[in-house]
Amino acid sequence: MESFLPFDFPMIGHIDNQNIDNINTKRGIEMFNKKILLSVLIIGMVGVMAGSATWAYFQDTEISEDNTLTAGTLDLTLTNAPFTLNNKQPGDFGTETQTIQNVGSLIGELDVTFSAIANTESEGTTQYESDNIGGTGVGELGGVAEMLVFIDVDSSSGTLTEGDIILTSDGTGTVVPAPETPVENTYFATINSYASDHFDKAIESMGPTDDYDVIFKWRIPLGEEVDNTIQGDSVSFDVAFILEQADVDTP
Repeated sequence: MESFLPFDFPMIGHIDNQNIDNINTKRGIEMFNKKILLSVLIIGMVGVMAGSATWAYFQDTEISEDNTLTAGTLDLTLTNAPFTLNNKQPGDFGTETQTIQNVGSLIGELDVTFSAIANTESEGTTQYESDNIGGTGVGELGGVAEMLVFIDVDSSSGTLTEGDIILTSDGTGTVVPAPETPVENTYFATINSYASDHFDKAIESMGPTDDYDVIFKWRIPLGEEVDNTIQGDSVSFDVAFILEQADVDTP
């Protein structure tokens, strides 16, 4: 019988535990590096995708620039003021016109206020001057001379016509639209009766560029109530035209 001897296998190499640990370490490092690289690639792809998604639709941008808030103006001008009348006598009369205009940019309402009336006694030397009847230095002309004041709405050359605004002198500050056929004589009153009168909303709406004539009709009447006591006397007063913001009354 033939006998078979066992084959001798050549030893490829000797692998001990140290070598196995080294191999495992290298493989672990390689796997860790691959994971890091993969993570970086994923993050980059996500960023690219996010950026692409951001600009993936149509859009248009408009900018509102230089937004500004500017206040309007109320500016009232007054011309032909004041008037001065000298050397008058009983029976004299006349008309004085002062013009107001809104030259601002806003609509306003017009108020009118009269000051106190100042009556001054003449300092002359005739027997009828310096009579001191109303008190020392106080004259009597304001209690005799008469006046009609109105706002000429239709610019009718100083004639009181329908719709003109009459500033009554009864102390109530009443504004009265003139009737269809007004009689001027019925609205005359002594100058003294206008003392400190205030007329609220004489014109309720006065727009930019609007202008009105304010008419002062005056007269020194003839009659028994007019005597020598007014010789040389004078009477004076102020009139304030106030243009204020519409629908707002100052305290």
